Amino acid sequence: MGKEVTSKKNLFKVDINNILIIINMNDSLKSVMENLALEYDKKGKENINDSGAANEGGVSKFWNYLKYGSLISFILILFAWLFIEYRNLIRKIKEKDKTIKELKSQLQSANIKLNQSVDKGSESFLKSKNSLVKPIASSEILDDAIVKLKNNPPNIAGSILLSLIDNNRNAWLDKLESEYNGKFNVRDTDKAQFILDYVKHDVERIVKDDYYDLKRVVELLDVQNLLGGQEWLKKYKKIAPERAEQIAKNKANELQVKLPNNSLIAKLEFDKLKTESLKEIEIAIREEEANMDTIMYSSQPVGEGYFIKEKLSDEILGQHMYKILISTKNPDTARFQFLFDNEKAMKTAIASYSTALVPVCILEKDNTKGERIVPTQDNGFGTLRLENDRWKVQEKLRIRIV
Repeated sequence: MGKEVTSKKNLFKVDINNILIIINMNDSLKSVMENLALEYDKKGKENINDSGAANEGGVSKFWNYLKYGSLISFILILFAWLFIEYRNLIRKIKEKDKTIKELKSQLQSANIKLNQSVDKGSESFLKSKNSLVKPIASSEILDDAIVKLKNNPPNIAGSILLSLIDNNRNAWLDKLESEYNGKFNVRDTDKAQFILDYVKHDVERIVKDDYYDLKRVVELLDVQNLLGGQEWLKKYKKIAPERAEQIAKNKANELQVKLPNNSLIAKLEFDKLKTESLKEIEIAIREEEANMDTIMYSSQPVGEGYFIKEKLSDEILGQHMYKILISTKNPDTARFQFLFDNEKAMKTAIASYSTALVPVCILEKDNTKGERIVPTQDNGFGTLRLENDRWKVQEKLRIRIV
């Protein structure tokens, strides 16, 4: 600082000396001009032969020279002053630039120190001018948001919400640590609200991705959805589709009773219970079918009233008229009935009743005129016995043509 003041004083002295030199030069110039004028005037007086007009002209020229010299001296002084002011202005600009650079350097140094202080986990840092605030850990603000969420929960069962919080708290904390370096400003309420909204939205996302609501559970337990696409169902041909659906419906009702009494159920838990129920449905269908009669189909009977075993089929074809149910427990016995819901079979049988109906059926009142065939006994079946690869009628089927 002392050196800077001394430098400025020396510069000031140099400027004063320059001005004094110029003023002294001007005084010397005036003195020389005055001496020349006196000498010239003297010579003019001595020249008595010259006219008075010539003498006066010499004096006039002298004073003109004197005025021009003064004007030139004034211009020189003016230029010298302007030069000195210009140099002072340049010096001041350079000094200001130097001051600005020094301030910038000091500010950068202060910012570096401030960042270093925050990175080292300083307990306080400058938030605004003359105002220090204490940062708090992300775990504290996260726990505060969790408390607020518990006090004002979304439409989620309390037990499920608590489970979600316990399972996801550490993941949320890792997210906040990475995003905000583990610190939040206690005065920055926007960040606190952001954390609360983040936790709430993440809970809603998890519920959407990992849980079923009751409406969706009911849809999934619908028989068509439950049995749809189950390839194993194709293996069981004896059991009627209606019976398979009834078994599935009963198991679905049992499954619904097992479900937790909540508005939501975890998808993994539900899918596990559903898989177990499907296995139970398949076992029930398999066991029931194992006790069912084997269903076969045949065209019109042969001769005195029997069906040839080799000509029976497990698939109904266009020429078939009768359904034969072979007993699983007694495979040599069977029941049979007419295909009462097959319009084509009925028309063909009525047209050729003597070969298609009479050998195995008893026609009520021997009536052979009509369009339909209906059973006249309660069970609607006749009986057969297997003899030498032929199913021979034991009890005829009672029918009526109407």
